Amino acid sequence: DFDKTAFLFISKSGRTIETICQTLFITNYYQNKLKHNESENLYFLTENREENNPLYKIAKKHKRKIIEHDQDIGGRYSCFTPVTLIPAAFYDIDIKKYLLGAVKLLESFLQKKTHLVAKGVYFLQKCQKDALNIQVSMPYLSRLYHFNYWYNQLLAESIGKNGNGITPLKAIGSVDQHSVLQLFLDGPKDKFFTFLTSNHQKKGNEIIVPDYLQSDLKYLDNNRLGDVIYANQEATIKTIKNKNHPIRKFNFDNLDESGFGEIMMYFMLETIFYAKILDINPFDQPAVEEGKILAKKTLIN
Repeated sequence: DFDKTAFLFISKSGRTIETICQTLFITNYYQNKLKHNESENLYFLTENREENNPLYKIAKKHKRKIIEHDQDIGGRYSCFTPVTLIPAAFYDIDIKKYLLGAVKLLESFLQKKTHLVAKGVYFLQKCQKDALNIQVSMPYLSRLYHFNYWYNQLLAESIGKNGNGITPLKAIGSVDQHSVLQLFLDGPKDKFFTFLTSNHQKKGNEIIVPDYLQSDLKYLDNNRLGDVIYANQEATIKTIKNKNHPIRKFNFDNLDESGFGEIMMYFMLETIFYAKILDINPFDQPAVEEGKILAKKTLIN
C-alpha cells in the first residue's frame, strides 16, 4: 500500500546510479498515481548541497527536507550516522545502546597503550607477511549474515590500493561447512580466518530423539539446537587450527545492540590503522571511479 509506505533514499553524493534510478521510479509513481499524497512519504538522505547532486534536486522538487549526510564520512564508515540509525529505529533496535557500545570500544582504544585493535592490526600484518592474502570471515551467528557484506566492502575498498590488499571471503556457520570447508581444509594454504562466535550452549529448542532412532542419534539426547551449533562451531575452528591455518576468534556471551556497536567500531578502527601502516588512504576508492564513468558512457551510447 503506497499510501502507507515510506521511502528513504540514501546516497552520500546523490549521484549513485542505482539509487537515482529507484528514486526516479518511485517519485514518478507518486506524481502520477498518488497526487493527493504530496510526496509526504518520501525522505532523502544526502549531502546538503545542490551542485552536482541529483538526489538533492529531486528532494527540493518534491519540497522535501534533506536529512544531511556528513560530507566527511564515506558510505562504508557511516555505521553511526543517520544512514544506519534511521532504518535501525524502524526495527525497534535500541540505538542508544548501540552507540554506547561503540563509544565504549573507542574510549578504551584511546585510553590504553595496548589494545585489542593493535593486536588485530599486528595479526593482519603478520598474515600478509606470510603471503596469506585471503581472509575468511565466518560468523556462527545468523544475525551477522549481513555484517559480512559490510565488512567485505570496508576491508576491500579501504585497503585494496597500490598493489596492497586482503581479499575478503564470506562464509557463514554452519551453512558453509557443507559447501566450502573442504577447500578451506585441504586447498591452497593462502587463507587466514576470523570467526565470530557466541555461547550457544543450552539455548534454543530441545531435541527429542524418538525411541526408534536412539541407535542412530543417541548423541543428540539431552541437547538443544544451540548445543548443535556450538559443537559445529568449535569442531570447525579446531579442525582449521589443526591444519595450521592462522585463526582469531571474537566470542560474545550475548550479542546485543551494545555488542554490535563494539564490533562495528572495532573493525573500522582496525582497518583504518592497518591502512595507515601500509601508508594508504583508507577513506577513498579511486579505482572504482573509472567504472562509474564508463557505465554512464555506456548508457549514453
